Amino acid sequence: MVDFLDAPADIDRTGGFEELIAAVATIHTAPARWPQAVADTMAPWRLATTDRPAPGWIRDAAAWRRLLQLTAAAHGEDHVPLGHLDLKADHCRRRPDGHLALIDAETLRPDVTGLPDLITLAYLAQTEGRDLSPRAVRQVYRRCINDLGAQWSDAGLMNALAAFADATGLCSLHGVEQ
Repeated sequence: MVDFLDAPADIDRTGGFEELIAAVATIHTAPARWPQAVADTMAPWRLATTDRPAPGWIRDAAAWRRLLQLTAAAHGEDHVPLGHLDLKADHCRRRPDGHLALIDAETLRPDVTGLPDLITLAYLAQTEGRDLSPRAVRQVYRRCINDLGAQWSDAGLMNALAAFADATGLCSLHGVEQ
């Protein structure tokens, strides 16, 4: 829970969208910084427990396993994959200290990867007058997430995006895989 934040964050200002990408990367890597009690509570969702059958909404179980293996290689097997943020400009706010905060993240789930959020960032970067290429979004995201402890290579991230699309039947990655 956070206090009400009424100050919108202008992600269209210089560096604003990159700040949003960094905030998303911070959320995706949060499990690496959890206190032990939280990590223990969330252990059932660790990547090391992915020998379970693929969820019912997955179309290609082999691609899903490949995605989870790539994610484990980048984050470690104890990683809890957080994702599924409700990303849009209206959900970006400024905290009193001036930092960007994301609100309305009730859809955050510990059973998917952050890749849907990366795909959404690529989409947002091409809408509402923004001018950041999907490739640039991927590069900024990879730099930010690796600065926070992940080990994604560009090829590994592109392979994970392809595996996600194969696993889910997603028709468009909004150019972030190129």
